[in-house]
Amino acid sequence: MDRILKDLFGDDTAEAAAPAQPPAAAAGATAAKPDDAERQARHEARQRRKHDAGTHHRRKEFVDRYTTGSPSEGFSSDEAIAHLREMREEMTPAEFRRALEQTLDHLPPEQRDEFIAMMRQHKTERRAAAGREGVASAAAADPFGGVLTGLVGGGTGGVGMGDVLDDLAKGGTRAPGTPGQAPTEADFQALINSPLGRAVLGGMAAYGLQDMEADDEGDKVTG
Repeated sequence: MDRILKDLFGDDTAEAAAPAQPPAAAAGATAAKPDDAERQARHEARQRRKHDAGTHHRRKEFVDRYTTGSPSEGFSSDEAIAHLREMREEMTPAEFRRALEQTLDHLPPEQRDEFIAMMRQHKTERRAAAGREGVASAAAADPFGGVLTGLVGGGTGGVGMGDVLDDLAKGGTRAPGTPGQAPTEADFQALINSPLGRAVLGGMAAYGLQDMEADDEGDKVTG
């Protein structure tokens, strides 16, 4: 499965995908690594939500629904996206990639095959179109409007991940695409609200939350 993810999203296995600091900040960073501030912000966001009883219950209930029922039933795409919007402050691209791998492993074989075939076909078509137009966009290889490439570290062609997820929650399609060949908003909404779209978005949210919960329990044991 890891080979498939590398084929679809590139080889992004570490913190290297974290946003780079501005030149001025990087120039002044001597004792600290360039990504220390990003890691600290993620840690603080995770700690805040870990100690919020309401957030903990809401997340656990969502994970239970996803992992014990059909991966495309019992929740909405909007609910999954709302969790992903929160999680973007807490998780690294490598952690999102692991959540996507767990999602694909959990999907019924026919849905897994459909997802992989769709991503590969879309990637091929978008690369060809980008070559004709002289445009390169990581989001162009992602029929989910840049959501998956953004979450696993592929970037969103200059559009912030928060902007993409916020726009998704409002029913928009802000992520960039190739002129003349981008899917319509109706096509896009049909995809993310389809059984496959719900299963993938819900899985990334559920398994990401589950892994964070496991990390928290490990902290309690070792702390």
